[in-house]
Amino acid sequence: MTGRILTFEAGGVPLAFDLADVRSVSAWQEPLALPKGRPWLEGIVEGEAQVVPVLRRDYFDRDAPPPDTYVVVEYAGRPLAVPGSGASVEGLLQGGEPTEQGEGPFRAVRSPSGLRRLVEPRILYSLLGIRYTSTDRIGGRNAEENLAGGR
Repeated sequence: MTGRILTFEAGGVPLAFDLADVRSVSAWQEPLALPKGRPWLEGIVEGEAQVVPVLRRDYFDRDAPPPDTYVVVEYAGRPLAVPGSGASVEGLLQGGEPTEQGEGPFRAVRSPSGLRRLVEPRILYSLLGIRYTSTDRIGGRNAEENLAGGR
């Protein structure tokens, strides 16, 4: 863990990513829906050099308010956009290493803005069932079939 985190809210739930896992933060744009997409998939947006899948905006909270940004994280070279609002970079408080007090599979971390769920992309991807092979490319046919559930 780098000691610096990106904090934001997803559906009113205070979350954090280790800054090393964050690829970018962008203003919200409505994603292009994929017919027959996976249940967790809101749609896709264009990234810097590839298409990026967008997590459903109500994934963390069913009554999620409209997002104003999305945070693009990366795991194993594969991006995922997480909708949210109020993104900012913070340092961890002294003794702010992640604890097991988080809800579900997410550990808790304490930052100047309070206690947050530290979302590790490796765990999030596993929960979503995202799987890639070495031949997948997000914009390629195999990856689109994966996102649409066609494997």
